[in-house]
Amino acid sequence: MKRKSRIRRNNNQTTQPEKSGGILFPNRLSRFLFLIPLILLPLLTLLFLFFFPLQFTEFKPKSMPEYLESMKTKPGKDKVQFTDFSSEVEKTQFFNLKIDELFWKNRLEIAKDDSMYLSIDLPDSLVMLELKGIPLRSCKIEEYQITPLYSQLRKQPQFLEWLTDPFSLIDESATISKAPIKEIIAPRDTIEAMEQLQKEVKIEKEDVRFVLGFDRNLLLEFSQTEPPTLMGRFELTLFNILKNITTFFKDFFSLMSLQSSSQDFWIKIRISQNDAKAIYRAIPKNTRVALRF
Repeated sequence: MKRKSRIRRNNNQTTQPEKSGGILFPNRLSRFLFLIPLILLPLLTLLFLFFFPLQFTEFKPKSMPEYLESMKTKPGKDKVQFTDFSSEVEKTQFFNLKIDELFWKNRLEIAKDDSMYLSIDLPDSLVMLELKGIPLRSCKIEEYQITPLYSQLRKQPQFLEWLTDPFSLIDESATISKAPIKEIIAPRDTIEAMEQLQKEVKIEKEDVRFVLGFDRNLLLEFSQTEPPTLMGRFELTLFNILKNITTFFKDFFSLMSLQSSSQDFWIKIRISQNDAKAIYRAIPKNTRVALRF
């Protein structure tokens, strides 16, 4: 009797299967299906934000279609005439002459304004601050870089249409203040006033870098040729991080609105520190620029 009761007890005890995957992932298949979206989502985000815009985005700034359409409809507007070219050399000469003509035409148009403007001559390595056609300051360009889009667009008719009008400033950002202000304690008498006049005003030694954003997606980035200080390197790094974050969110919102992200036509120019300070603090907020390539 005792043996039978023991046997019955052993038969009543049921063995439960071991839980290998836990409560959230009961088996390998569910775990695999859960990990696939986590891996694919970052990859697809990188592809849509960086790879596809660089590979398939044409040089069509946001205002380019409307701009080209207005070129056709505006009465009395100069239009660029194109003909068939017998050779590549003839085509290159035609485009070089046309770019020079548009550069001088734009300078003549901006000279009618009552504010200072910029004339950038890349072949002659000059940045000129002008007023009414008179050069106020000529700055030598030590080094410059142009976006890789330039080699693809230089001999296209749309590039000449893009250069037909001067560029107008829309936005600016810099590592220095636009108008520096120095606080001075008012003197109590003439003796104190004379002592303050004898004190030399120290020249600020801040590292200079500023970015000018113009219409039709033109981006000019100026930086000094002198090596930056330790504090200046930190400020430049922070400046680049903020610029990259702004670019990222601009492309992200373009993607969310189902629009292709427009590529900026950027030019990086390096000049002396004093010239960079003078240019940034002299140009008004509504300045314009004429370009020669």
